[in-house]
Amino acid sequence: MVYLDAKILKDGEPILIARSGSFMLKEGITTINSFNAESVLQSMSNISTDYIQNDIFDEILQTGYIPSGNYMFCLIVFNLSEEELSNPDVCHLFTSWPVTPPRLLLPQDNSDIDTELPLFSWTHVMPYKPSVTYNLQLVELFDGQGPFDAFQSNYIFYKSNIIRLNSFQYPISAPSLNSCRSYAWRIIGNYDSQQTDFQTQVFNTTCDSVVEDVEENKKDPTASDVYYELSRILDASFYHVKGNFKIILKNSYGPLDRMKYALYDKDNVNISASNTLFNIVSEDESLSLNSNIFIVDIERLGLINDEFYVLEVQGPKRKYYMKIKYISEE
Repeated sequence: MVYLDAKILKDGEPILIARSGSFMLKEGITTINSFNAESVLQSMSNISTDYIQNDIFDEILQTGYIPSGNYMFCLIVFNLSEEELSNPDVCHLFTSWPVTPPRLLLPQDNSDIDTELPLFSWTHVMPYKPSVTYNLQLVELFDGQGPFDAFQSNYIFYKSNIIRLNSFQYPISAPSLNSCRSYAWRIIGNYDSQQTDFQTQVFNTTCDSVVEDVEENKKDPTASDVYYELSRILDASFYHVKGNFKIILKNSYGPLDRMKYALYDKDNVNISASNTLFNIVSEDESLSLNSNIFIVDIERLGLINDEFYVLEVQGPKRKYYMKIKYISEE
């Protein structure tokens, strides 16, 4: 019967010692080296860990990583009389360089912006690799919401994936930012097969940051008196639309204070904004009993001519769908 001690040393001093429970070695010669030490340790049970330095323990607990630096890992075999059997000890030098998530730079937290197409920038994840990509996500904040609640509860206002640089210009084809609103944004780094942690920051659009006049923005959307019914399934059928249109939703289950919905583009990105669905009776996004007529306000979303989009609406019990092909009137 034997047991193993695994030590991690920094500058010759142990910072962490892990000890396995006792186990029986197979008959014959057992070789433990730097190539199989990890698999040997993973097969052990009843492993106890002793952190020699509390600050190291605190950092590992918070980040899941050993702090950056050069270390030595040693594996020692003992019998139950505490006599060392490994000769020499199996030791291996290694460098710990934990992945540092991106840090958001611009727009600065709680800043006011006066442009329709803000520039987003952030630091690269470290250690940097050319294969690293980033995901940008943007969500609108409603009254009383913080960034965390908004990302948990609201539809993503805009997102862009596989960004290879550490900056991104908000595109003109993206949904227009509403004036006098607050938005939260975050950047997630794709590092090898893992995603990094992320920060979240907020920026505010000033009341004259959008081309349309403020009073014009307050006007209710309009649409022709052509009504569409949504389908319970998404198939190959679609409708041609040139601008805002109306849909009928029949509801026999119960009212909803705010409908959940999305408008997906060909890349399955939700491009809808707040009040994309506008109930012509209640003048908001609520759903009442019986028949409801909504205007689908797509004229401010910057749809691309001759592209397909899918409207998805979550009712009290099920989802409904409508596939459209946008035809520009220009």
